Amino acid sequence: MQFDPTMILMLAVLAVLVFFMIRNNRKRKRDAEELATKFLPGAEVMTSFGLYGTIVSIDTAENVVVLETSPKVTVKLHRQAVSRVVKDAPVSVPAAAKKAAITGEPQFGERTVAKKPAAKKPVASQSAKTASASKAAAKPVAKKPASKPAAK
Repeated sequence: MQFDPTMILMLAVLAVLVFFMIRNNRKRKRDAEELATKFLPGAEVMTSFGLYGTIVSIDTAENVVVLETSPKVTVKLHRQAVSRVVKDAPVSVPAAAKKAAITGEPQFGERTVAKKPAAKKPVASQSAKTASASKAAAKPVAKKPASKPAAK
């Protein structure tokens, strides 16, 4: 069987196209999974038609999302109309974490890094600085007598 260079070129182009299609599909799935993890009540989102709002509730059975666009104004949308999460939902902090934050203790499993003490710079005493400044100010500056212009 004889292979023409054009046939090899066409197969190579086909292989590149298939590679990019698979890569694009994986990226799209990864983005959808990331959006699903951030898709919680309290998150600020943007819809596919440019409407910004905060998610109030999500009905997964009917694929309906209720967005609050301004105080006391809600809009019902299909779940797929939400295109991206602008600001993640606030995370509720457990009581143990609040206590640790107040006392400054690390949480269980949290790594801490020992801080190095700051290096102290040698500082000349203040009295020595002022004494040298007063000596410089106390010295009178000798003025040169003005020279007379030379006669012609």
